[in-house]
Amino acid sequence: MTEIEKSVHKPSVFMNWKEFLQSNKFTWILITLNLINAVFSTFVFLVFLGVPVYYWFFLNICAPTQFLTIIALLMRNKVLMNIATPLLLYFGFGGLFIFSWSGYMLQAQLNHILMTITAVYIFLLSLSDKQKLITGISIGVVIILILQIFFFPIIFSIPEVKNLFEQMT
Repeated sequence: MTEIEKSVHKPSVFMNWKEFLQSNKFTWILITLNLINAVFSTFVFLVFLGVPVYYWFFLNICAPTQFLTIIALLMRNKVLMNIATPLLLYFGFGGLFIFSWSGYMLQAQLNHILMTITAVYIFLLSLSDKQKLITGISIGVVIILILQIFFFPIIFSIPEVKNLFEQMT
């Protein structure tokens, strides 16, 4: 075998980026990191801050979004994954511009970056199935609109919730 033939057939020790993104390894990395962050933030809100579950759901909506994403990734359900995508972007990427970048909020900002990476990953993973992509994203956008129009104005008009949120920003 010539040197050229050896180099062509030489197995690579490292995967290329496309193979890595399509592998289960990256999915499991995202599942694990999202789970760690969602459980940690849930613990902080429910145990350290003593926030009632009803308030937690809205004050820390990133965690419920991440739990939904984890379930979708474990099920490998592309519609459910894409329902989570607008939520990940809205609360994750959007959170990068709302919350401070200092002190205890730094961990939350790292979580927002993780949520953004997860959304991009799901989007890229779903490009081959445009119908599921469009269906999921459409449902996700409707969920955000319902939250913004009906739930957030009511929840954030409660003085206790408003004060907690203002302390976080």
